[in-house]
Amino acid sequence: MINQCTACHGSRIGEEYRGKHRDQIPGYKFDVHYGKNAQLGGKHCVNCHTGNEMHNGMGEERFAVSEMPRCEDCHGSVSEANVYHEEHWGELSCSVCHSQDYKNCNSCHPPTGLDTPSYLRFKIGKNPLPDSRSYEYVTLRHIPIAKDSFTGWGFPDLPEFNVMPTWKYAVPHNIQRWTARTDTTGGVSCSAVCHNSPATPEGFFLRQVDLNLLPDEAAANAPYIVPDTPPDQW
Repeated sequence: MINQCTACHGSRIGEEYRGKHRDQIPGYKFDVHYGKNAQLGGKHCVNCHTGNEMHNGMGEERFAVSEMPRCEDCHGSVSEANVYHEEHWGELSCSVCHSQDYKNCNSCHPPTGLDTPSYLRFKIGKNPLPDSRSYEYVTLRHIPIAKDSFTGWGFPDLPEFNVMPTWKYAVPHNIQRWTARTDTTGGVSCSAVCHNSPATPEGFFLRQVDLNLLPDEAAANAPYIVPDTPPDQW
């Protein structure tokens, strides 16, 4: 797995899956599937991602591949396991509740690399791929692109940069049963932890305040933000 799959997919998926962000977030855990058999390296990529998926003729985007695995393929029987599943099953992607913070990047400049360090963040927004995935709200990851990313290759400006969103559909490979959104220790409810998340860059939801930080990208990402009010008022 390490020498094959994560040789290319390592900076995000590989590090998240194997819990390599403990230096940034104390208590950060490897994906629960990796921990199922940690002595042998945990579950490998091919336990979920089959050859048929890998060699399928790709569509316009990778989530359009019909063979791509879904959490529900193995865990469909828990749709009514608790009140949270009953309320949100099918509306929220599983990552919305069960992912930890994941890597985001803002300004990759080939051939020199990142101008600013990557950072761990968690953002829930409207689903940008409703034709491929039916959820209404999903986790979104900021991709490593900026308006001047290709300056080193002779393109100092991308005139149509604001046409495509920079917050993309994400499936972080860092799943845990108990996360900052599902931990109800001491009687704290999901509503108190998640629904009341502040409208700040540190909050769980992608909101206008996040777009204000990168105005060149605001127009393209506007369809995927949520209101500043709690979800029960949307």
